[in-house]
Amino acid sequence: MILSRIYNNLMLKRKRVTYGSNLSITGLIAIHGSGKITLGDDVSIHSSPNVNPVAGCNRTHLRAERGGGYRNWQSCRNQPQCNYCI
Repeated sequence: MILSRIYNNLMLKRKRVTYGSNLSITGLIAIHGSGKITLGDDVSIHSSPNVNPVAGCNRTHLRAERGGGYRNWQSCRNQPQCNYCI
């Protein structure tokens, strides 16, 4: 758990991802591309087979290419079955 937290923090800093308060990441994430990624407040990313058995051994990949537009991921507080809104 501590190693995954260190790894995810390094990935977020290396790829210059900005994020709001209460970011929660379970498991390891992968970040690709050179575009800008912004995660909003109260975002939860489940990227571990222990918490997301449907995904199997796949982990969460975030990709933003330069010139590909602006993505702002935020939690869907008013929709209980939705994890993220763009």
